[in-house]
Amino acid sequence: MQPGRPESLYRILQSETGWGVLGLNGALGHEVDGATDVQLPEIAMDWSAYELLSGHVDCRIDLELDRPAGIFGFMEGHSWTVPEAPVTFSVDGLVFGVLIGAGERTAEQRLEAGGHVLSMTTQGPKTRRYPVWAIREIKDADSFRIVIPTSNRYARPLRQALALLRRYWPDHPPVDVVHHEQAPEDPNVHTFFAGPQAEVSWTEAMARYLAEANDNELVLLLLDDYGLCQPVDTMRVADARSLMYEDLSVGAFFLTWMMLPSAESYPTRKDIIIWPPWSYSVHTQAGLWRRSSLLRALKRAGPISIAAFETTASEIFNQHEFGWERHVSFRLPPPPSPSLFLDGCDKTYWPIGYHNLYTKGQPDPRHDGFLLDQRLSSDKMALDRNSGGDIEES
Repeated sequence: MQPGRPESLYRILQSETGWGVLGLNGALGHEVDGATDVQLPEIAMDWSAYELLSGHVDCRIDLELDRPAGIFGFMEGHSWTVPEAPVTFSVDGLVFGVLIGAGERTAEQRLEAGGHVLSMTTQGPKTRRYPVWAIREIKDADSFRIVIPTSNRYARPLRQALALLRRYWPDHPPVDVVHHEQAPEDPNVHTFFAGPQAEVSWTEAMARYLAEANDNELVLLLLDDYGLCQPVDTMRVADARSLMYEDLSVGAFFLTWMMLPSAESYPTRKDIIIWPPWSYSVHTQAGLWRRSSLLRALKRAGPISIAAFETTASEIFNQHEFGWERHVSFRLPPPPSPSLFLDGCDKTYWPIGYHNLYTKGQPDPRHDGFLLDQRLSSDKMALDRNSGGDIEES
């Protein structure tokens, strides 16, 4: 028996491995090419939340979970690619994935507290077959934060967007604004200084915030010119949050309609669709993200602008991650005039409906009437602290 530490998520009751011993705390469990540590896949993810259980096929681990956990399997970096000897990762007899070469991984899935049997087996040659389980505690998904990245030039639409957020979602979650030199003068939001705008790209700013200031399981991404135009469907937002808490393979739950090339129904929900790999598999429209998934996308994309992020991150996701992570949305009725330009579409059925207040860095005149009706059309607005922090014309 390998007892877990008192604070550990699990206790190992029994284990068997084809060679060496069960590797814990990043150890391989045996020596290969002079190395004794696990060589991780190059996924640009934060491994600090995970504990590793490394074995040599065939391997079996009986463990007891004290709390719900997330778990996925991967092939250690010293493994050979042997198509005739795929490794099957199973939990309690349920196949999680069948992997062949180094760096391949399964989708992450949720395990409830209690006893479980993890197995890694192959029917072919066992040489250089080094499977590893990565396991972590799942953070509570009931609480999440809204993150709004902004630039120095968008102070005006940010003020308008924050006012509309309070107006149409009065009990919204806490808001974090990721900014550069121009910080919002709004006592109702938290701010995160990401560094000088001339030196820090959009992706770097967001990655810094997620790595240093937010450790929630989920985060809701909105942009600084998204002006809510109708009450938020909080029941659907809660529904999306609940599904992501249960299904750890969902990296993003997008909250608008989108003109997809195709879609399939989520296995147990016909009102939810799974997105195909396409040009905008990753985008910055309103969406509930798994923090680790968004952080990984930002890091893999590199230091680039928000405009380049969507296409670059989509290409990476489609080529390397689509097999083990999925993006979903609600099945919404198509607007009367479907278009990839979402701001020109009807937003009636969006869980979070909003106007893009700016286009190409300038105020969009199509929304002048809306802002006038909302009493937010003035360039010079002040915070009315006596009315819950709402913004009115000065």
